Amino acid sequence: MLTMPFDSRVSLFLAVAWSREYSGNCLFFRLIAWKPHIFRFQMQGVINLLNSSAISLAFGDILWRGIHFAFETVYHRERYNGILQVAQLVFTRSSWSFSILGLKLFWSFYTGNFGNPCEEIYKPVLFGLLYCFFRWHYEGSPLANMRSLRTLRGLDCGTNMAYSFFHGYLNIILPNRGDANMGLVERIEIFESNEGIEIPVKKLFLLIPNDLYFPPRLSDMSDDIVMIGRLEYTLRDRAGITGRQYTNTVYQLLPQKIYVVAEGATPLLTFLESCRQDEITNSCSREVVAKFHQTLERLLNSVPECRDTFVLIPFSEKTSSGEPTNVAKLLSDAIRKQLYLKAA
Repeated sequence: MLTMPFDSRVSLFLAVAWSREYSGNCLFFRLIAWKPHIFRFQMQGVINLLNSSAISLAFGDILWRGIHFAFETVYHRERYNGILQVAQLVFTRSSWSFSILGLKLFWSFYTGNFGNPCEEIYKPVLFGLLYCFFRWHYEGSPLANMRSLRTLRGLDCGTNMAYSFFHGYLNIILPNRGDANMGLVERIEIFESNEGIEIPVKKLFLLIPNDLYFPPRLSDMSDDIVMIGRLEYTLRDRAGITGRQYTNTVYQLLPQKIYVVAEGATPLLTFLESCRQDEITNSCSREVVAKFHQTLERLLNSVPECRDTFVLIPFSEKTSSGEPTNVAKLLSDAIRKQLYLKAA
């Protein structure tokens, strides 16, 4: 009787079982059954491969950081408080790289096995240089720019624009601070009394264009939007400017004749005007808008006096079908949603 090793018999059993289920793969499983040594992993080879890869990546990471350290020290040293700050910033979160190289040296001294010195040196250097090249090539890509915007922790332009817009404008016009200047709701009520109209939702509807562009007037975006007038001015002394005026515009939405206080997010238009010639910035514009929207909503909700005085409406210039976005309908739907939430 023909005998086989245990692992071969296990392979044969698996091959027969699978071949009954998947007859099209029968030849493949028979090959596993009768030639298991072909598919058996050489663990020592795998370990050696992982070892050399880890050392090469660690060396490449340290080399990449060393290049940045030299560049910052030579060209931008005046921006730091000494060379120690440069080193701290450059080599932060590099402990794993130094640990891998340190373990390698320790193990070599402990075992007394240094291998072939030339081979032990040229491989990490070669692959380290390749790592630096591909890292440099990747960092110039649009994907790297967008990922950096997500990880800058508040230092990106979208977040900065939101902070500036909130503290320099919205936090001035929206809340009632209890002083001589009224908040948005009080100014809307005065406008209603003077004009004999009713604004159903006494909030500022702030349109956030994903494409950054916004015309001078909302009425330029649709024939169903008609400008009615402006709310009473809010006066503030800001940065040496006494009696600086802030106001908001009231529009009528046709054909329903619904009144609304609405405007666009002006920082995004300024951002568009400043980066028309910058291809890299343009490619990241959607990420900038997303950070702006996310940060602005968080800031407004963090102040109790502002929390119920705004509605943020992100939109694109064109719909998914390629048709121009009906901004009047967009605002009407947002007003109905607010009325529904209020009634609920």
